[in-house]
Amino acid sequence: MKISLISPGLGIAFTAACSGISDPGLYPSLGLGYIAAVLEENGYEVDYIDIDAMGLDENQLGSMLLKQDYNVIGITCTSSTLTLAKKVAKIVRQILPNAFIVVGGPHLMIYGQETIESGFFNAGIQGEGEYAMLELVRKLERNEDISSVRGLVWTDENGKVRVNLPRPPMENLDELPFPSRHLMPNDRYYYPIAKRRFTTMITTRGCPFNCFFCMRPKFMRYFRMRTAKNVVDEIEHVMRDFGIGEVFFYDDTFTTNRKRVIEICEEINSRGLDIIWDCRTRVDCVTKEMLYKMKEAGCTRIHYGVEAGDQRILNILRKGFTLEQVRQAFMWTKEAGIRTLAYFMIGSPGEDLRTIEKTFNLIWQLKPDYIVISTTNIHPGTDMYQSALETGYLKSDVWRDYTLGKIGYPPISTFETDEFTKGDLEKLIIRLYKKFYLRPRYIMNQLRKVGSFGEFCRYTRGALTLLSKPPSKKQG
Repeated sequence: MKISLISPGLGIAFTAACSGISDPGLYPSLGLGYIAAVLEENGYEVDYIDIDAMGLDENQLGSMLLKQDYNVIGITCTSSTLTLAKKVAKIVRQILPNAFIVVGGPHLMIYGQETIESGFFNAGIQGEGEYAMLELVRKLERNEDISSVRGLVWTDENGKVRVNLPRPPMENLDELPFPSRHLMPNDRYYYPIAKRRFTTMITTRGCPFNCFFCMRPKFMRYFRMRTAKNVVDEIEHVMRDFGIGEVFFYDDTFTTNRKRVIEICEEINSRGLDIIWDCRTRVDCVTKEMLYKMKEAGCTRIHYGVEAGDQRILNILRKGFTLEQVRQAFMWTKEAGIRTLAYFMIGSPGEDLRTIEKTFNLIWQLKPDYIVISTTNIHPGTDMYQSALETGYLKSDVWRDYTLGKIGYPPISTFETDEFTKGDLEKLIIRLYKKFYLRPRYIMNQLRKVGSFGEFCRYTRGALTLLSKPPSKKQG
């Protein structure tokens, strides 16, 4: 049984203009890495194909598939990359007509049945995929009935789509083997502002928060953590075996449990590990003491989801914190010597030009090292999406139509009002980017902080991009 796991192209969810950087970087698919690790641990031969990282075109991908003659193909996708996943599945079907094609990823949690009804895949996995994939592969190898594989959506011999019972989430994340990075093109992955060889890590699953614009409250709420020892064991593993010197903890909220964060920091320090790292978190999930501990353990940047500078808009978005907490977290972070990246959205429900101006004013008050601003998009599987359907702002379930192939491109939707259109919001964003990143004092401060000539070049290229390139309208 030969298995290939394919990432059709994920990257990171930054725009070309974000953070003053001209390209978004490229990250490994840890979801596929974990699936590969579980399959290898159980004796299966697995290949990992990252189309973006390996720079493959259709012919090159086809040649790779033909040479190996895989029995099972696993493809990952998000909602916005489903078109790419379908394209890969079509190539697989042409080259390997007898291969069993499985798709997984967050989109399957929302539109699992519709994804399989589209006709490109034999089956899909809803939820965590490691042991569902293992169980499926075993049954395919033995030519057994797959109707008992929990979490599976599949097409039976009569062409009917069947939805199996859901698979309970894993309780003990420490039981998972580390992702199979030895299968990955690690030298191709990068983070534009990283100072050393880089990778990502996930130390938690689920999210206990309730943001209006996020799908996690409905589909990924059950929060679990890896232990500090297990996390630092993986850090030591990637440093020793892959020469990694920098890690981006890609958890939704790395500091949800403050006691565990301190334990991770103490474990890093007690082992004398020369590692630097970033994380993503919320302003109400940090303390002054913890931030100093994080700095001592190598934390160089924290990404905060601020979203808005008006309290009424924050309340609509159900962020659950105050503007005073925002200001305090940024002050503490700077005092600890950690650089900050702040995420903002404009054009949220209830927004007007006055509240947008408040957001811009907050940016100048906080003085983050980097900012990422986007229009507020209505993503599938979120309460915001459901509200847009119920109020008639969205006339139909456009993401369901897209999944079924009735729409040929991801239907990214943005709130528009009598005061502003999507185009108006994009102009405001590019104007602020230029004003923020092209200040002479800011440029000089950042140049003093850069860790390498390469980082200097990337920063300069990004600044030039902001002057010459308007925001992309491809998703509009």
